[in-house]
This record gives sequence, structure tokens and C-alpha cells, in this order.
Amino acid sequence: MKVLILEGISGSGKSSLQSALREIEGNSIHQYLTIDRFIHSCYVFEKLKGAPNTDELDRMYYTLKNNLDITIVYLCTPAYTAYERLRDRGDRTFNNLKFKVEDLIIQQNLFEEALDRYKFETIRIDSIDSPIQSAKRILKELK
Repeated sequence: MKVLILEGISGSGKSSLQSALREIEGNSIHQYLTIDRFIHSCYVFEKLKGAPNTDELDRMYYTLKNNLDITIVYLCTPAYTAYERLRDRGDRTFNNLKFKVEDLIIQQNLFEEALDRYKFETIRIDSIDSPIQSAKRILKELK
């Protein structure tokens, strides 16, 4: 079974993409396990809190890399677009933390750092496409 891990900054469209993948697959036998956030997100958000436990993340990475067929789907959404999405949907985290565009730019930089540190096959998705178009592209690339 192929494991797809959706990664990207807050508001990048991971949940919408996951829904689109389910919609396209319909009720057919699922060939993919899709996870919204995982090792890269752990690295990013732990780093935002201070210093991540990289020893634990490194062990997790090597275990996953050696035992599972994983593809990272990284949503490359501009920080301002993600900011508008979070603001417009009234996201609780957004409102509680008083997010700024700059916070999302920091997240983007940390995701790039995490993608460089924990290397898996990666498909980069530009947020210009609709979730359905992006899902179709991902499924085509995986064949």
C-alpha cells in the first residue's frame, strides 16, 4: 500500500486535497493511505516551539523510510493565500494565535528545511490548481 502524506503550511489546502482524493477514488478499493500531516509537520511545529527532538524524529524517519512506500505531497501555497483562507473561514487557531502572514512565511521556510532533512519521494503541488485537478495529477504521477 502506498502512503501519501500531505504536508504544507496552515491553510495550504491539505484537507481539501484529501477530500478530493477520496472523491476521485469513490467507493473503490483504496490503494492509498492518506495522512494529513506527519513527520515534516512535527519538525516544523516543534521547531516553532523551541528545539525539536530530532533524535526521535530521525528514528521515526529511518523506520518509515525502510518499511513503507511513502510519497510526500507538499502543497506550495503562497503565505498570503493561506492567510486569507484561514482568516475567511474563521479558523480558531488563526484567531487565537493572531497569525500574521510572516508566521506562515516562517512555516514555509521550516517546511523546506524539513523536506531537505527528511527525504522521501515528493510531489509538489501549486495551489493555483483546484483540489480535484491536483488530486488527478497526484494519482497520475503515482501510476
